[in-house]
Amino acid sequence: MKNGNLRARWILRLYREHRDLCYQHRIKLPTPLIDLTPTVSRWGAWDPLTRTLTLSQQLVENHPWSTVVAVLRHEMAHQHASQFYAEKIQSEPPHGPLFQTACA
Repeated sequence: MKNGNLRARWILRLYREHRDLCYQHRIKLPTPLIDLTPTVSRWGAWDPLTRTLTLSQQLVENHPWSTVVAVLRHEMAHQHASQFYAEKIQSEPPHGPLFQTACA
């Protein structure tokens, strides 16, 4: 299998995981743009301006899928906080009380 095809399959699976997690937790999050990047400095990121959820390709290639899903959930909590607490989230640290509420 070519590397590009594998990358596309990982991204499709991440979209399914996002959808399934929303269903399981009964939350309505818009489907973000999901991307994999070659970064090694962080495993994931959420950008509320572009509505992009990014995961490290290194994470996906070198760690169990359960770890990948844990990072996806973490970034989804950032997505949730930015969507539901948009006015308040600006004045908080990245993992502040509103993020903690989204995690719960």
